Amino acid sequence: MAYYTHSHKFSSSPYPKFSTAKPHKSHWVAWKKPLCEFIKFNFDGSKTSQRAIGGFIIRNREGRFIQASAFNLGTTSILLVEAKTMRNGIQVAVRAGFPTLFVEGDNKIIIQAMKSQVHAPWQIQTPLQDIQTDLQSVHWSLSSTFLVKKILPPID
Repeated sequence: MAYYTHSHKFSSSPYPKFSTAKPHKSHWVAWKKPLCEFIKFNFDGSKTSQRAIGGFIIRNREGRFIQASAFNLGTTSILLVEAKTMRNGIQVAVRAGFPTLFVEGDNKIIIQAMKSQVHAPWQIQTPLQDIQTDLQSVHWSLSSTFLVKKILPPID
């Protein structure tokens, strides 16, 4: 089995390389159905030294695609990327008229701040306030998927 990896750290080539070495740890994540009346909203962000990108997907209970979007957010922090991505997606879902949302993301700080378990850092207070305002008109539930990242060995 080959594991895909791509990093400019290990190679100057713009093309991905494949390694047959197994990662040190792996964690399989599968999409899980929300409660029967909920629409599921997943969001995530990614950041490199040159850009930050966020995206979300909205699916029905059976996992069928409803809507998705991805966008460039410039060169900001990953925390702000995740918060703005969550806000943008929730605004789309609320404006589309979905009465019940099951929101899932992997940023521990944002999830805990939304659940009032921690104080939101100042950088994300405005997007989180926008989210709370938007969610006042719907029934919602929030879940986290804190992932164990795969650590791949260097490729020669």
